[in-house]
Amino acid sequence: MLAHLGYSTRKANSRFFDSIDQVPQQAIIMGIDTIFPSKEILLQVSGKGKVGALQRLLEG
Repeated sequence: MLAHLGYSTRKANSRFFDSIDQVPQQAIIMGIDTIFPSKEILLQVSGKGKVGALQRLLEG
């Protein structure tokens, strides 16, 4: 399902882009009701800044 991102969400994420014009206006969303019945979940993580979050997920 696609969700249209509001200005405040786009503004908050603009720090990852050169300008707010480059921030996506839509995002793919998935609810917990879709995730829970899954037999397998693939989580792809990239970037050094995500190491701590990944460690907390796996170990916490």
